[in-house]
Amino acid sequence: DSRAADQVLNVQLLKRLARFCKALMEAEKPKKEVIESLKGLAENVGEVETVAGAITRHIKFSKGPKLLLCWYLLDILAKKHSDSFGQVFGPQIQELSVHHMTWTDPKEEAKYVKLVETWKM
Repeated sequence: DSRAADQVLNVQLLKRLARFCKALMEAEKPKKEVIESLKGLAENVGEVETVAGAITRHIKFSKGPKLLLCWYLLDILAKKHSDSFGQVFGPQIQELSVHHMTWTDPKEEAKYVKLVETWKM
C-alpha cells in the first residue's frame, strides 16, 4: 500500500528533522566542527523549507554566540545550495539581518560585518 509507504517516509523525515532540531538547540558556540555537523544534518533532512524555518526561528530567538552560530549555518547552507536553501533564505535576509543581527556589540559586530561582506546581493 503506497499510503503506508508514505507514512513510513514521513516518520523517517520527522526523525531526521528531530535530530537536526535537537542538535541545533544543543549547539551553543559557532565552532567550525559544530557548524559542519549541523550542515550535514540539515542537508540530510530532505525538506529545505522546514529546515530553513527551524533556522530562522532560532535566529529570531537566540542571542550571543548561539545567534552567530545560526547565521553561520544559514550562510553556509545558502552558499553551498544556492538553488534550494539560497532561494528560501534570500527573500528573508534583509529583514532578518536588520532585526536579528547584534550590531551593538563591537566584538560581534565585526563578525557580522565580515559575514555580510561575503554575500552577493
